[in-house]
Amino acid sequence: VCVSHISRIMSEAASIVRQEGGSTEQSRVSLRNVDVSLAAEDVEFPEWMPSKRKFAIKELLETERSFITDLEAIVFGYLRSLPDLIMPPTEKLAVFCNVEELLKFHRSFFLALRRQALSNPCFVAQVFSSYDFVTPYSTYCCNASRATDTLESFKVDRGRKREKETHTKRERDREK
Repeated sequence: VCVSHISRIMSEAASIVRQEGGSTEQSRVSLRNVDVSLAAEDVEFPEWMPSKRKFAIKELLETERSFITDLEAIVFGYLRSLPDLIMPPTEKLAVFCNVEELLKFHRSFFLALRRQALSNPCFVAQVFSSYDFVTPYSTYCCNASRATDTLESFKVDRGRKREKETHTKRERDREK
């Protein structure tokens, strides 16, 4: 549920930025400097380890890395670069809630997974028991409906503003 909510917010925020003549390209370039790289092939597994377990660990690393990339796109591509004139800070806070906290959490979790996979992949499960997933996600999920409502309201208000600007322009054109 949270992942689909994040994806929807990303696409709607991108749409708003494009409508306002902005671009998220500059932010995308800066994401290349973040080191969450690890090819799953870099992990050396013991020969005796079952192939399904190897696949699961590789898939876990790749999925976590991909999720971090999506969170970085939200934080650096929208939250931090979306001008206050387009979306006021209070609305940004409501829509993006604790996304930066989630990004920090997942970076830390990924690095711990990566360390464990490189040093002893047999004990990757221990990383899960050392992380509290409830706290950051309870905040995010409790705010999900407020974020959606705020975003919907923002889109309606932007649409009304655009309609008013179009109407005003037509009136000026008629007067000429």
